[in-house]
Amino acid sequence: RRLRWNSAPGQRYRMLSASNLLGPWEMLQTMESSEYQTFWTPPFPEPTSPAAFFRLLWPKDPPD
Repeated sequence: RRLRWNSAPGQRYRMLSASNLLGPWEMLQTMESSEYQTFWTPPFPEPTSPAAFFRLLWPKDPPD
Protein backbone atom coordinates (compact mmCIF):
# COMPACT_ATOMS: atom_id res chain seq x y z
CA ARG A 1 0.00 0.00 0.00
CA ARG A 2 1.29 3.43 -0.92
CA LEU A 3 -0.16 6.92 -0.79
CA ARG A 4 0.32 9.53 -3.52
CA TRP A 5 -0.55 13.22 -3.76
CA ASN A 6 0.19 16.26 -5.88
CA SER A 7 2.89 18.36 -4.28
CA ALA A 8 5.03 21.45 -4.75
CA PRO A 9 8.78 20.79 -5.07
CA GLY A 10 10.76 22.10 -2.10
CA GLN A 11 7.72 22.21 0.21
CA ARG A 12 7.51 20.27 3.46
CA TYR A 13 4.58 18.04 4.34
CA ARG A 14 3.56 16.28 7.56
CA MET A 15 1.89 12.87 7.46
CA LEU A 16 -0.44 12.07 10.36
CA SER A 17 -2.45 8.95 11.17
CA ALA A 18 -5.27 7.91 13.46
CA SER A 19 -7.34 4.79 14.06
CA ASN A 20 -10.47 6.96 14.34
CA LEU A 21 -11.45 9.69 11.88
CA LEU A 22 -11.96 12.12 14.76
CA GLY A 23 -8.46 11.49 16.17
CA PRO A 24 -6.33 11.75 18.11
CA TRP A 25 -3.84 12.28 15.26
CA GLU A 26 -0.23 11.17 15.54
CA MET A 27 2.53 12.64 13.40
CA LEU A 28 4.35 9.87 11.54
CA GLN A 29 6.81 11.72 9.36
CA THR A 30 7.85 15.11 8.00
CA MET A 31 9.10 15.05 4.42
CA GLU A 32 10.19 17.49 1.73
CA SER A 33 8.93 17.01 -1.80
CA SER A 34 11.36 17.02 -4.70
CA GLU A 35 8.75 16.40 -7.43
CA TYR A 36 5.22 17.47 -8.39
CA GLN A 37 3.91 14.16 -7.03
CA THR A 38 5.00 12.58 -3.78
CA PHE A 39 4.70 8.91 -2.83
CA TRP A 40 4.75 7.64 0.73
CA THR A 41 4.58 4.13 2.20
CA PRO A 42 3.30 3.77 5.79
CA PRO A 43 6.09 2.60 8.13
CA PHE A 44 4.05 -0.18 9.75
CA PRO A 45 2.98 -3.61 8.52
CA GLU A 46 -0.52 -4.33 7.26
CA PRO A 47 -3.02 -4.66 8.78
CA THR A 48 -2.40 -2.57 11.89
CA SER A 49 -6.06 -2.21 12.82
CA PRO A 50 -9.45 -2.62 11.19
CA ALA A 51 -9.14 0.95 9.86
CA ALA A 52 -6.41 3.54 9.46
CA PHE A 53 -6.90 7.15 8.48
CA PHE A 54 -4.20 9.43 7.13
CA ARG A 55 -4.05 13.20 6.99
CA LEU A 56 -1.52 15.32 5.18
CA LEU A 57 -0.61 18.78 6.46
CA TRP A 58 1.10 21.38 4.33
CA PRO A 59 2.31 23.97 6.86
CA LYS A 60 2.85 27.27 5.07
CA ASP A 61 5.31 29.76 6.49
CA PRO A 62 3.85 33.23 7.07
CA PRO A 63 4.86 35.84 4.47
CA ASP A 64 7.87 38.03 5.23
